[in-house]
Amino acid sequence: MSGPQSANSEPDERMQVTLIAMAVASAVGVTAMWKAVLTFLIGFAVLVPAGADVLVRMPGGAGVGLDAPRCWIAAALVMALVGLGVKHQRHRRQLESL
Repeated sequence: MSGPQSANSEPDERMQVTLIAMAVASAVGVTAMWKAVLTFLIGFAVLVPAGADVLVRMPGGAGVGLDAPRCWIAAALVMALVGLGVKHQRHRRQLESL
């Protein structure tokens, strides 16, 4: 048996469809710009070109990626961001306990 739908179900469904459409559009946009982003990062020496000694390859980059020194730098940046996040959470909890 199917009963009458609640009045809130239609706006909820519209919101879900809108969010899914935005996610798909974002994914398509990022995919379309990926080659340009990789070229930009090679130009500023963030990534190394395909002919160099690449340890970590970027997806869809035809061999473009990070060499050993850039891997260490990337790892240090990730650890610094995690440390800052932990520090922020501790500070926030300390303020909440006051």
